[in-house]
Amino acid sequence: MPAIASITAHPAAPALDTLAHVAKKKFGLSPSRSPETPVLVINLDRSPRRLAGITAQLDALGLPFHRIAAADGLALSANEHQRHYCTVLNRRLYHKSLSAGEIGCYISHLRAWQWLLDSGFERAVILEDDAVLGENFRTMLDLLPYVPPPWDVVKLGSVSRKPVLDSTPLGEFSLRRYRKTPISAFAQVVSRQGAEKLLHTRVPFARPVDVDLQHVWETGLAVCGLEPYPVQANLATASDICRASCRSKIPARRLMFFQQRLQFAVRQWRHNLGQRNWLPRAANTLATPPRRLGPVMSA
Repeated sequence: MPAIASITAHPAAPALDTLAHVAKKKFGLSPSRSPETPVLVINLDRSPRRLAGITAQLDALGLPFHRIAAADGLALSANEHQRHYCTVLNRRLYHKSLSAGEIGCYISHLRAWQWLLDSGFERAVILEDDAVLGENFRTMLDLLPYVPPPWDVVKLGSVSRKPVLDSTPLGEFSLRRYRKTPISAFAQVVSRQGAEKLLHTRVPFARPVDVDLQHVWETGLAVCGLEPYPVQANLATASDICRASCRSKIPARRLMFFQQRLQFAVRQWRHNLGQRNWLPRAANTLATPPRRLGPVMSA
């Protein structure tokens, strides 16, 4: 099992037996097999100040974490670039070529998903190093074992709000499933099963990672969110992981853009028709078969 780098001793926090009692009595929920949830932080080697910032936040909460060395999109070898990113698929599935930063960002998340599979954990919180943690982050972490299955990804933050299909109370949070998966990938929980689906269907990839996560009918992912979000994006500065090259200067295939928006809306509508009331009857929901885009990532 990969080691987790401890940064400090834990301060006082709600006892797990108290949380278990409340969850069982009030919401009828039981914990999953393993109560432990590792925190992974994606960080570039050339961004020590950002690492110091997220370390200080986690240190204040008494939380250990494991650093995932981010892929620098500007320093990728030709072999690594071609092994993960497919330009042919990109021209077919997305209206812009990906920037070096977007390619590096996606590979960084692939590394985090692979770390989870290589570990013995059931799930992991994956943070980018520009995440801003809220006061309820520690409470969220303690409640994660009580999130009812099936789920593959739990959004912990987003730069946009989306209409909700279903909502179920979970402690001080609401567990919500959306009509359209919120954009952004700076803070989310991924289950072991979710990591398997993503690594099986998303390599090679053709879209930015947060856009790809919205195409749940391709991956078979069950995506929900915990609100109020315990993590916010740092909008004052752009992510070093994703800004390795300027995306705004990449020309768009405009006709394809509008065609894709229409196709996405139709497919999302069809997907939602079969997913209503998913949370109240979660155990009986049939997952959409994942769509495999390419070969599985080799070790």
